[in-house]
Amino acid sequence: MDSFKVNVLKIGKFEQQIGVLTENQERIFWLALKSGFFDYPRQIDMAELAAKLGISPATLSEIIRRGTRRLLEHYFKREL
Repeated sequence: MDSFKVNVLKIGKFEQQIGVLTENQERIFWLALKSGFFDYPRQIDMAELAAKLGISPATLSEIIRRGTRRLLEHYFKREL
């Protein structure tokens, strides 16, 4: 089994913002963004991020897919 070393850089209170995403989705998107998942090139891959969260890569992929859909529907709601 792989082990990962985690360095905590900052501790703060996470607060949900606009209510488009579920609280869980928003926490995961925030961590993904802060960890470099959306950077090019990626600073962390799906498996590493999933391990940080304690979930499977398949579950993480589904959470990101559903969250992205919710964000896009909210963004484009004027045009749907």
